[in-house]
Amino acid sequence: MSILLSLILVSCTHYHSHNSGTTTVNQYNNSGIGRDDPIYKSVAQIFVKHNNKRATGTAFVIQNINNNSYLVTAGHVCVRRGVQIVIHPVPDIHNFREVYMGKSVYVNTEDDVCIIRAYDTKRQFLPVKFTKNQPRVGDKVSTVGAAVGLFPTKTQGFVIGHDLLAAVGKDKKLDRKKYLLSSIPAAGGNSGGPIYNSNFKIVAMLVGNHKEFEHSSVSIHVETLKKHLKKYFKR
Repeated sequence: MSILLSLILVSCTHYHSHNSGTTTVNQYNNSGIGRDDPIYKSVAQIFVKHNNKRATGTAFVIQNINNNSYLVTAGHVCVRRGVQIVIHPVPDIHNFREVYMGKSVYVNTEDDVCIIRAYDTKRQFLPVKFTKNQPRVGDKVSTVGAAVGLFPTKTQGFVIGHDLLAAVGKDKKLDRKKYLLSSIPAAGGNSGGPIYNSNFKIVAMLVGNHKEFEHSSVSIHVETLKKHLKKYFKR
């Protein structure tokens, strides 16, 4: 993970362990099945076991190939390539959901991006669509995730900018299209969740809270996500 990213965020991976502390979640609205929001058909809660802990995160489907689905999540959730992952989609109207197995097939720690292949999903997921227009300050955005293990939980906010600490722009080596900040509050389990606009198009992927501004979150910009997806699928 880059130095800048490590300075501005606190991971939103949720860990289950006997020594875990209490987490308080505010301003969340559990929207149930979300019949009017197509993103509910694209997101999944994921479980990754490593170092004797089970991490909970969120992922969203970007493509179906044959009977398999490919999802994107935060790199710090996957940890490394080849990790086995349990995938839970949103329950149906009868509160039933399938359980799929998968593994991480691509991990980039610098940009905190991971790609997962889920097996035998039989195209049950609806792939997301990425925005073609750049997200702007003031745009309304939402995320659906597994806040402290509560899935699906929908949270809304607004795009704030690229970097509240003004680090981006001072260093010419840093790309303004790498990070996006929003007023969406995040909790453990939201890592890897989609940040999408009012047209249900993906503008970023949530990776953590901002250390200096507790009620804002840091996300990986849509252009950075596209770069890594192109790199993986091209090969």
